[in-house]
Amino acid sequence: MKRAFVTIEAIIAFVVLTFAVLTTVSSVRTLNLYQQRESLYEDLYMSVLSLKDMIKNENLEKKRFFKGKINGFDYNATVKIEDVKHNMLMDEFFGYSPGTYQVTLYRVFLEMRKKNFLKDFSFLLTQEKLLKEYQYKP
Repeated sequence: MKRAFVTIEAIIAFVVLTFAVLTTVSSVRTLNLYQQRESLYEDLYMSVLSLKDMIKNENLEKKRFFKGKINGFDYNATVKIEDVKHNMLMDEFFGYSPGTYQVTLYRVFLEMRKKNFLKDFSFLLTQEKLLKEYQYKP
């Protein structure tokens, strides 16, 4: 009778130990997966911010499509005009208008791809263009 009880105890201990090992392995695997995804998203968002700055510095009246590779991501960006306004911008320091400006609002559609990972972004940019410069006469 005592031998059977020891055998049952050993089987129960083995089952508990097996569940503990499986839970630990599963936790470590999940942690590694989340660390890889964190690194991927960190690279992705740094790349998007870099592309946003690059696109902002281009002449969007002439160039409306961007394609290339950055940080291992393939990207396609399409720029569309949302609105155009003619404004007079005031100089805050001197209190006079330096001229008439055309302010254009653009929407940028950005697609980032890395292997089988695909993420789409959309953001707005503005660009000003001087139409007529005024001469200040005190």
